[in-house]
Amino acid sequence: MVTVGLIDEEQAQPGSAFCFSWLHALDLNRFNINIKQTARSAEQAANARPGEHTDVWMLRSSTLLRSHTWRALSRDTERQALKPIVAICPADDEEIGRCLAEGIAAIVLPNESPWLLAAAVHAAAARQLFVSPAVLTKHQRQLVDMINTPTCTQLAELTEREHDVLVCMAHGYSNSGIAKKLHITRATVGSHVLRILRKLGAANRTEAAAVAHKVGLVGTSSLDWEPGQGRTEAKSYPAPPVRTPARPMSSTAPAGATVRPRIPARRPAPQPTPGRISYP
Repeated sequence: MVTVGLIDEEQAQPGSAFCFSWLHALDLNRFNINIKQTARSAEQAANARPGEHTDVWMLRSSTLLRSHTWRALSRDTERQALKPIVAICPADDEEIGRCLAEGIAAIVLPNESPWLLAAAVHAAAARQLFVSPAVLTKHQRQLVDMINTPTCTQLAELTEREHDVLVCMAHGYSNSGIAKKLHITRATVGSHVLRILRKLGAANRTEAAAVAHKVGLVGTSSLDWEPGQGRTEAKSYPAPPVRTPARPMSSTAPAGATVRPRIPARRPAPQPTPGRISYP
């Protein structure tokens, strides 16, 4: 049984596009869903007693985007984990995109059927992404193009160093500039470039750079970008120590004379005395 908490800040407004009151009239037990509590604000829901813990919270997107108190509803330590929240969004692409960027697990429209709402609740409880079928149908062409494009799978084949070289290429660095930026030799850069072109199926550097721009690898200024950004931080090696020339052994040597360092003479090894046994 999945327990659900409702956050209804607009319950006193009869003209709201979505009203939670009709949910109480549904027989949600057949969907293995139980509405456990209703809060008037995200602050009230966040301050609920420990015994009133719910699996999923349902609220309007306007409430969610108005403040960040709802973050306390999710006790996850991982920032990338989907939040067990169902957001009721209007048919606005920008607002839907903002909710998805916040890591909300389920996005539904105000006029969804009870079966779709139940599916969204169970998906949020399982920390799986659920988006209204109406929204997916609207963006069907973009979804098909994104899934069928081989760029994502090709980029996954690049190593960390090849990824850094590709980003440098997209920023317009030459092989010499890449070698200086990544602290490697030009020959190594050339080998990485050849492997990148082969893995991406690009004919030249321009096509490879276009792929990087297309997938959004170049999102920062070339002056601020550092190798390994977005992945593991690249290793930095200290500069080799500067050796100072040896000082001459004698200050009385004539000008122009070559001064050789004085090498101490070796002491002769001690010889054993005849008739005696020497122990080490």
